Amino acid sequence: MGGPLEAKLLFSELLEEYPGDLELELNYAESLLWNSEFYEAKIFYQQLVINHPESFSALLGFSNTLSNLKDYDNVLIYIKKALAVDPGNRNALISQKYIRLGKAAKLVE
Repeated sequence: MGGPLEAKLLFSELLEEYPGDLELELNYAESLLWNSEFYEAKIFYQQLVINHPESFSALLGFSNTLSNLKDYDNVLIYIKKALAVDPGNRNALISQKYIRLGKAAKLVE
């Protein structure tokens, strides 16, 4: 069974074969997170949300990336954008709750 690095390599190869495929781009971006490559994921997701501003998955994935970088203010901005695309999405609402808790904890430190 392959691990995160193998998944990243596989998605990278598939992107070369099928450039511009949003689902592959999203999977590749997610594989960067699995490999704790948060800054690389940030750069990749930034381009995804520029190219696909109505993609709930890209917006929420970008917010998850920013949360790994503890950029709580921007996380909340992108969760709000994701919720504008898919109002009431349970995953986004749960993420929003935990980000607010994380931001509060950071402010208390």
